Amino acid sequence: MGGRGACGGDAAHRDRIYGERLLYALSLVFARLHLALEVFVDIAFLIFIAVAAAAAGIPTAITLWGGRDRRRRAESMERQCTAEALGTVTRVDAPAHGDPATRVHVAYEVDGARYEMVEVLKLKARDVGAGSYLFNIQKVYAVDGFTGTGDELRVRYAPGNPALAYLPDNDGMMDR
Repeated sequence: MGGRGACGGDAAHRDRIYGERLLYALSLVFARLHLALEVFVDIAFLIFIAVAAAAAGIPTAITLWGGRDRRRRAESMERQCTAEALGTVTRVDAPAHGDPATRVHVAYEVDGARYEMVEVLKLKARDVGAGSYLFNIQKVYAVDGFTGTGDELRVRYAPGNPALAYLPDNDGMMDR
C-alpha cells in the first residue's frame, strides 16, 4: 500500500506540475499576444496619423502652390500690361451650380480694333458694422461700384498684344 500512496502522490504532484507548466505556457502565449496587439495598435495609430497628415497636408500644399502661381501670373500681367483703356461690361455670367465664380465679359477698343476679355470677379471683405456677431463682414465685389452689364471698367493691356489684358481694379483675395 505504501507504494500506491507514493504513486498516487507522484501522480498528483505530476498533475500539479503539468498544470503549473500549462498555466506558465498560456501566460507566455497571452503575454506575446498582448505585446503583438499593442504593436498592432501602435502601427495602426501611426498609419492613421500619416493618413491624417497627408489628408491635411496635400490640399494645403496645393492651395499654397496655386496661390504662388496666381501671384506670379498677376506680377507678369502687371509688367506686360502698361497701357490702359476704358471697357464696357457686355455680359455677366452669374454663379451657377458647380461654378460659384462670377465671370465678367468686358469689351474695349485699342487703335480702332475691338477686343473682349473675360475675368473672374474677385471678392473682398467689407465690414458692415457691429451686429449680433463680434464682427459683421460681408463679401462684396473688389471692383468698387460694380453693378452689372453696361458698367465701365478700367482695362490694362499689353501695347504689343492688346488681347492680353486684365482689370486692375479687380484686386480682391477671394473668387468665391
